[in-house]
Amino acid sequence: MRDAYDDEEERRGRPVLWSVFVGLVVASIIAVGLTWRSAGFDRLLEMVGVGGATAVDAADVGAPAVDAGERIGDWFVACDAAAACSLTQTIRQAGMPAASWRIERNAAGDLVGVWTLPTGVMVGRGMQLALDDGKPSGVPYDSCAQSSCEVRAKLGPDFVELMRAAGKTGATVTLKGGATQTYGFSHDGLAAGLERLTAAMPQ
Repeated sequence: MRDAYDDEEERRGRPVLWSVFVGLVVASIIAVGLTWRSAGFDRLLEMVGVGGATAVDAADVGAPAVDAGERIGDWFVACDAAAACSLTQTIRQAGMPAASWRIERNAAGDLVGVWTLPTGVMVGRGMQLALDDGKPSGVPYDSCAQSSCEVRAKLGPDFVELMRAAGKTGATVTLKGGATQTYGFSHDGLAAGLERLTAAMPQ
């Protein structure tokens, strides 16, 4: 009877031990899967611009510039400790989000225009840029984020001379739905501001 009882207990114990073993194996597989997800899968997300290495976010683009520095006409000139200067004008119109235009010099000494514009636009249409009432030229968006979109363009010498002679620059965006919105940037003080940028450029 004792041997028969022991055999019965052993047979009843085997399913319990097998269940524990299977549970440990499953837990190990899950642990390995989670490790792969946190390492390999996150690296894959970074490659397509999602996750830890986000391609563009709101902090990269930023909100329209706040008026700061020395005022020259409708523009503000601001210089940092390294004597690198920028020229900025911010447009605030009733019923429209703010927009700004910053002009700065890159490392090569070229003038670069940076327009910070609202979101909710048709990116494929780009920004339409026109001097006075002249024919507009399309400039593509450089980046967009939750708070704003940004257009960056090198300002060639010929265009800079046209800017000096013009009275205003119109930057037009196409909103989702097809309506357009134009920001009129005054050139009052622009020529003097450009001279400041040139004077501040390291020789």
